[in-house]
Amino acid sequence: MTDEVQQLIDRGEEALGELFLKYRPRLEQMVDFRLDARLRGRIDPGDVAQEAYMRMATRLDNFIEENAVSVFVWMRSQTYQALIEIQRKHSWKKRNPRQEVHRQKGPS
Repeated sequence: MTDEVQQLIDRGEEALGELFLKYRPRLEQMVDFRLDARLRGRIDPGDVAQEAYMRMATRLDNFIEENAVSVFVWMRSQTYQALIEIQRKHSWKKRNPRQEVHRQKGPS
């Protein structure tokens, strides 16, 4: 058992938050690399990471029980699944991003 897994066992979501902050830049980089180019204007890697964190928090007990992969590999997997779900919601098949008209913000 790794130190990170032991932290999760001992401190739960508090440790999860700390580990997430540690790995967040790498997770967002992975999202940015895998993000469908047609959706770049509508999906932010930071938003995907936040969604992934919520997935992780609800699945933490399962991860601790299974303990089959490293914490980072699990976080990467959860982030990738969140990305897939978000891209499906914004699927270009439903709404073609190429046909969207982006309004410019006017003066406040």
